[in-house]
This record gives sequence, structure tokens and C-alpha cells, in this order.
Amino acid sequence: MKVRNGFVSNSSSSSFIMLIPENFNVDEFDFSPHQDKFDDTNEENVKRTFKKMVDKGYLYADEDWKSYYPLREIFSEFVIGQVETGPDEGAIQVLNKKEVEKIRKLLAI
Repeated sequence: MKVRNGFVSNSSSSSFIMLIPENFNVDEFDFSPHQDKFDDTNEENVKRTFKKMVDKGYLYADEDWKSYYPLREIFSEFVIGQVETGPDEGAIQVLNKKEVEKIRKLLAI
């Protein structure tokens, strides 16, 4: 298994770990610089998919692939890790406060 920091575009064999700021509101996000990423979807679909991902804590690529890829690219600043998972198994995992605290404790060791 390979683990990377950062973002690699167009890789369906990668899963991403995202850390979203607590005060982030996707409805207030400026999508105007990202219009080129909406090939098969639109801003409203990406917002809806983002909210679903945050509520569930994860999003699999095959759940909504038309919004998954733009979402992953537009919000790449929130990606804190990447794991190679195999062909067409991409996913995004959102960390919650408890998981962040676990990581902090592990890094302090």
C-alpha cells in the first residue's frame, strides 16, 4: 500500500482523506474559478454531493462519479492524505474531531 500527501488528479485507484474546517460552508464557497471542472455536472450537484459526503463521513466514487471527480479536484486543499486502493475503488473519507485527536496523539508519540 502506498500513502501520499497531496493530490493526484485523474486517479480512480486512489482514496483521499479530507479534513474540512469546522466553519466551512459549501453554500458560501466561490465556485467561479472552478467552472472548467464541471464537465458532466454542475455547481448544485457538487454542493449536494459535498453535503452528503460530510453527513455520511465518506463518499465512494461509484456513488456519484459525475460529482465525485470535480468535488475531489475543487476541494483538493482539504486533502491531507491519499491511499492507493486498486482499480475503480476510489473514495473520500472525511475525518471527524475524534479521528483528528487520535492522529494528533499518535503523532505526539
